[in-house]
Amino acid sequence: MADDSSGSSGPIAGPSSQPDNPAIEQPSNGGMPSLEALASDPYATDAQIPHPPPFYHSASQAASSSIASIRSSLHRFPTPILKIQRVNQLDAELLDRELAELLLDPVKKALGTIRSTLPSDLEPELLLLLKLALFKFSIVDRGASYGSMLQNLKYRNEWAHRGALQSTARDQPLSRLQLTLYPLLTIIAPYAGSKWQDHMTSLSYSDMPNNDPRRLLWKLTDASQRVWSALVLANFALFLAGGKFRSVADRVLGMRLTYAQRTMNRNVSFEFLNRQLVWHAFTEFLLFLLPLVRPKRLFRRLLKLPTHPKLLAVVFKSLPLAISTRLGIRQDAAGRTRFNRSDISVPIVKNIVDGSSKFIAKGKKTPTEDVEAEEGPYAHLPVEVCAICYQRLESQSGLRRDPTKIGTGGLSMGIPTSDPLDPSSGLLAPNRPNSASQPLNAGTGATGSGPARNAVLGVSSDGIAYADAIVTTPYETVPCHHAYCYVCIAKQLLDEEMEDELDEEDDHGQRGWQCLRCNTRVRETRRAGVAQLSGDQLDTNDEASGAEKEEEEYEKV
Repeated sequence: MADDSSGSSGPIAGPSSQPDNPAIEQPSNGGMPSLEALASDPYATDAQIPHPPPFYHSASQAASSSIASIRSSLHRFPTPILKIQRVNQLDAELLDRELAELLLDPVKKALGTIRSTLPSDLEPELLLLLKLALFKFSIVDRGASYGSMLQNLKYRNEWAHRGALQSTARDQPLSRLQLTLYPLLTIIAPYAGSKWQDHMTSLSYSDMPNNDPRRLLWKLTDASQRVWSALVLANFALFLAGGKFRSVADRVLGMRLTYAQRTMNRNVSFEFLNRQLVWHAFTEFLLFLLPLVRPKRLFRRLLKLPTHPKLLAVVFKSLPLAISTRLGIRQDAAGRTRFNRSDISVPIVKNIVDGSSKFIAKGKKTPTEDVEAEEGPYAHLPVEVCAICYQRLESQSGLRRDPTKIGTGGLSMGIPTSDPLDPSSGLLAPNRPNSASQPLNAGTGATGSGPARNAVLGVSSDGIAYADAIVTTPYETVPCHHAYCYVCIAKQLLDEEMEDELDEEDDHGQRGWQCLRCNTRVRETRRAGVAQLSGDQLDTNDEASGAEKEEEEYEKV
């Protein structure tokens, strides 16, 4: 036994019994090596060198029990208050209403083809079924209405999030009780209330005696409606203050709208609104600018640009003389470049120039027509008739102007016929000069007897009465001295739209408006005086005044 003990006390051969570094002196007591030995050892690490404890070691040891108690009670601390934007909730309700109306319109139009009164009769029932269908496919299936989904909102069971569980990672879905009572309060109850109100109104419950039970039902219903309106107002005030429950039904059932994805950007995008505002401002600017620019006049100027003198001078200098001559470009005696359509010898260019000139003229006579004819298209009209008024009546009635049909001989307005196709059948016969059926200025040449009266009171072969085109405030043109209404001739000579046509030269170098009676170019007008009337017209007026005096004396007798 002694040998065993002596043998066990000596060193045992093996790798674990040998020191890592033989230079380090191992302590005799088997503890840590001394600091001097570790400092002299080049193979020693920082982990082997002992360090003093940190300065907060004692405080950490003292607070360890408090930290453990706080960690164990974290579930009892309240969560942050969950705030939902009120505007998103109100917009969701508005979108739901618009969606219901949008889906209801096609159904009403389809029922209207069966009977016209069917949509109005069945509108409450159709709206009820539509809202129930939308409730099933939106709130029941997805937990949110379609308007709420567009606003990133969904319903949750607020009863399960009472106290400190407002802002949680998961939201409790709606219970079966909430899904059952919600359509009863928001869809079926309003429908039943409206039908009950219509029933009482149709049976005149409000007109019953005070002791009648039906009158009591009417008062009770009216009081309940007032109470409900007060509750809606109070709930809306609370909603604006807290932003929790949007309606009374939501507050009663504990259904609250929360964000479906809380990490989404909830800022309202104004991209489309900004785009709409930009386009609206741009269109308003165009509407303001177009009357100043006058695109019609600008287009006419662009069409006349190829014949501008400066451009013609550049073309004349750049082209050979033979080519410019064939194109109708020449220089006059003063050295100015001129363009003459009649000198064009190239067929293609001539057709293009003639087509553009016809487009600019807008229906004016081409050079091939007899522009210098002494008689215009309305030369056969009576002197008292305004040719411009007559032309306007023709365009309003849709008649095509034919100068061969215009004459002074027409059907008389004095004796209306019973033929409905007769143009004069609907006109009153002017038995007296002061008859109300005549125009105010129709007494100039209509009161006498003879051709003047028939000319003024006659009707053209197209059915247009001359009396409807009598000259009012006569102005005569210079130099042809034809009478027109002041408004008509002023529109032709003073209108801004006619400025280009008045400044445009014809093939003979004349400018101005073309008279409808003689095709003379007119640029001036003046007031027609009484002395300028012909002697026959003055005699006719004297005879008319004498006839009026004789009639008045006969009536007195």
